[in-house]
Amino acid sequence: MRKRLLRLAVFLVIIGLAVNLCCIVICASSWSSKKPKWKYINGSWYLYDPFFGKICTGWQKVGGVWYYLDGRTGAMKTGWVEDNGIWYYMNSSGAMQTGWKKLSGNWFYFSSSGAMKTGWQLLDGKWYLLDENGIMKTGWQQDEDTWYYLDSTGAMRTGWLGKDNKWYYLKSNGAMLTGLQWIGKDLCYFEDTGVLRSGKKPTSDSSLLVHINIPNYNQDVYGYPLGCEAVSLYMALRGLGYMNDMSIHEFIDTMPIGETPYLGYMGNPRVGRDGENAGKRTSIYPEPLSVWGSNYATVEDLTGASTEKLAEELKAGHVILIYATGGWNEPKWKVFPWSINPRGEVTNNHCLSVVGVYDDGSFLVNDCGSKYCEYKVEKDTFEMVYNARKFAVSVH
Repeated sequence: MRKRLLRLAVFLVIIGLAVNLCCIVICASSWSSKKPKWKYINGSWYLYDPFFGKICTGWQKVGGVWYYLDGRTGAMKTGWVEDNGIWYYMNSSGAMQTGWKKLSGNWFYFSSSGAMKTGWQLLDGKWYLLDENGIMKTGWQQDEDTWYYLDSTGAMRTGWLGKDNKWYYLKSNGAMLTGLQWIGKDLCYFEDTGVLRSGKKPTSDSSLLVHINIPNYNQDVYGYPLGCEAVSLYMALRGLGYMNDMSIHEFIDTMPIGETPYLGYMGNPRVGRDGENAGKRTSIYPEPLSVWGSNYATVEDLTGASTEKLAEELKAGHVILIYATGGWNEPKWKVFPWSINPRGEVTNNHCLSVVGVYDDGSFLVNDCGSKYCEYKVEKDTFEMVYNARKFAVSVH
């Protein structure tokens, strides 16, 4: 009798489990069948939620796409939509737009959240000016008391600008120069309108293809007479937006020290070549420099790269640090006990930032050790000095 009751109990348990499993399957099927569905009613699209039995309103994400449904009627919106003071644009299918869009003959930029942007915007390494209505501006534009020039693509121009047989010069931040100014090694005078009145004009066969804006920190002014590598790296990081909360002094305090430049900085960048730096090759080479910089951004050792490779990096928006020589003179070599290169080390070493490339193969540098800050280095001179070692670092 007990065995029969036990069998009956086991049978009932199995039946109960089967019923519960069926209920779960049915419920899951019922749930999936109650996903929101689009319905076209009287010329408008609506998103109906059968699970809650109502029309959806506001922002709704369907199939990875954002839509905006009228807060009162639920009708899908197209075209311009304002929500909490922010403008968005929905295409004819109702999908929220992002990135550059040309609407009614004007270009607009929408962020990844769909918000229409205004004012100055840094996009893909270039600055653009969008007015209060979001329209991209071109040509001469005045912002407060400063004039800027934006080319036909909307990108802010820097450096020399030739317009209507007149020459202008735009600083690395785009500001038009006036008055007496040093341009590289040449003293020039610009009228109040920005037109060059006296001074050396740029050659017509050389135009700047790429110009990356970074600040200049003079290594002597900031107290690092032998710290050109660290100062140049800080300039690149700061210019690319990575060091807003760290001063140059705090940054250089973190620089690795090594017994040779292949391991870290050899010597003391804060003092001259005498005293504790006597007999040392005061420098930090690309490998430890890039490892250190990688704590703050993407910094790569490009040792061995050709000048063509450097140009490609610049066109990608990357700042390049190269190991050149002081005054771009011929390298002077000396063998140290730790030297790997049979020729030894370059004793007149100087590291600086490369921030631009010209169509004739010349380069624009931002030099932490020069009063001229930015200047052009002709192709032959650049290659003669750079190719002696091909030491380079990419920062982005």
